[in-house]
Amino acid sequence: MRKLGAMLRSAALALVCGCPGQVAPARAQWEVFVATDAPVPQLGQQVLVELIDASGNPVSSSLRRLLDGSSDALWPISFGIVPADGDPTPPRIRARFYRLDETGPEGVPTGNMVIDATATLPPLSGGITQTAIVLAMACFGVAADVTGQQTCNPATGQLDAEPTLAAGVDLASLPQVGSWPNAASVPCSGQPPAGMVCAPGGVFILGSTQYFPIGSADPVPEHLVQLAPFAIDEDEVSVGDVRTLVNAGKLTAPEVGDPAGYVPPECTYLGNTESSNDAFPVNCIPWTSANEACTQLGKRLPTEAEWEYVAGGLGVKLPYPWGADPDICHYAVVASGRAGVTDPEPFECLASGEAPGPHARGGTVLDVVESGVPSIGGLVRNLAGNVNEWVADVYDPYSGPCWQQSSLLLVNPLCTASVAGTSQHAIRGGSWQLPALSASVHARDASNNDKAAVSTGFRCAISM
Repeated sequence: MRKLGAMLRSAALALVCGCPGQVAPARAQWEVFVATDAPVPQLGQQVLVELIDASGNPVSSSLRRLLDGSSDALWPISFGIVPADGDPTPPRIRARFYRLDETGPEGVPTGNMVIDATATLPPLSGGITQTAIVLAMACFGVAADVTGQQTCNPATGQLDAEPTLAAGVDLASLPQVGSWPNAASVPCSGQPPAGMVCAPGGVFILGSTQYFPIGSADPVPEHLVQLAPFAIDEDEVSVGDVRTLVNAGKLTAPEVGDPAGYVPPECTYLGNTESSNDAFPVNCIPWTSANEACTQLGKRLPTEAEWEYVAGGLGVKLPYPWGADPDICHYAVVASGRAGVTDPEPFECLASGEAPGPHARGGTVLDVVESGVPSIGGLVRNLAGNVNEWVADVYDPYSGPCWQQSSLLLVNPLCTASVAGTSQHAIRGGSWQLPALSASVHARDASNNDKAAVSTGFRCAISM
C-alpha cells in the first residue's frame, strides 16, 4: 500500500493524500482505500479520483488527483479527505481506473475501457474514518450515471443505485490485483512446432484510441478480448514454403514475378523450379490461397485478435511490435518503395542504393517481440512491415456486428461473412509499400479475397 500526494484546501472539502513517512493529520477525516481485481498494468495504469456534487460535476479542479496504479505493489491505493470549515457532510466521490493511453485532456479517459465507480462516503465518526471503494472488473466498460446517481454493481455488472460506503476496512478482505478469474495467463499445452512461438492465452484490449488515420479501417471502438493459447509462425510464410506445396500438387502457384520489372522483386514467387527467392516472404497471393496454404501446412491463419495480441506484446498494448521507439525506419521494412515511373523518388525509409521491396528472412531490419517483452519465448519477426498479412477474419469495422458484445468479454472472436455481410478479409501489419505509420500495432486494412498484391503475404497459427 502506498499513500500519494499532499494536502489541499477548499471552501468545502480538502482532498489529502499522504506520502510515505508522513504523519496523517490528527483532525477528523476520511481515509479511503481503492482496490481492484484487474490485471495491472495490462488493463489499467492510473486512477483518477475526484469529488463530485449532487449533479455529478467535479466540485473543483483542485479536488482531483491522478494516482499511479501501474504496479501491483501500489495497491490498495489510499488517500485522505478532510472536511473544510468544520463541515462533516459526507461527499460524493468518483474513482476511475484506466490505461495511460486512454487519457484525454486534463487526464480524463476518452474511451470506454474504464472501470468507473461512484459512491457517497460514510458519516464521520471522529478521528480517522476508514472506508474502501472497489474498482471491479465485473464493471469494466460500464460508465457511472453521475447525474442519476447510479453506478455499476459488481454483483450484476449493471447500473444500480449509488451506495454509501461502509465505515471500517479489513484490508485482507479487499480484492487483490489480478485476482479477476479471467486475468490468469493460460500456458500452451506442449511445445509449439519448429518455427513457431507459443502465445499464452490471456486478456487484452483490442484496438486503440491513439492512432493516426491511415484509411477507413479505424481501430475504434476498443473491445476487451480473451484468447485461448495458440502458437504463431516466427516468420512470414516464404516462397520456399509455398513452392514446396505447389510442387507437391497441394496448392495453386501464386502470381509469378518479373525480376526485371519496375518494382523488384514485385511478386517474389519466380516459378515452380526457381529457388533463388525461397527466403523471401511470398506475396501476390489471394486470401483463398493463403488460407489453403496454412491448411496444407497443418495450421490456420491467425485471427485478427490473435495477430494484434502478439504484435502488441501479449496485453502490454505496445504501439509498435518492438516497443515505443518512434524510429520506425530502423525497425520495420515500411515506406521502402517508389512512388512511380513519373516520380522515381524513394519513399522515406528506403536507404540509398537499396532495392525497393520486402526483405528476405534473416534480413537486418526486423521488428521483434522478444522474451520478456512480455513473456513470449523466441522471436516473432516482421509483424510490422515487409509484407502485410492476411488474417482469418472477414473485415468488419469495430463498430460493426462482428464486434458487438452482450457481455464483458469477446472470447476468441472470429468475424465471418455471414455476420459481417461482406467478402473482404482483414489485413494487418503494414508493408514495404505503405507509409511508415502502417507499422502501428493497431493499423487495419482490408482487401477482396481474390486480390493478389505485391504488398501482401501471410503467416500461420495453430491452437495450443
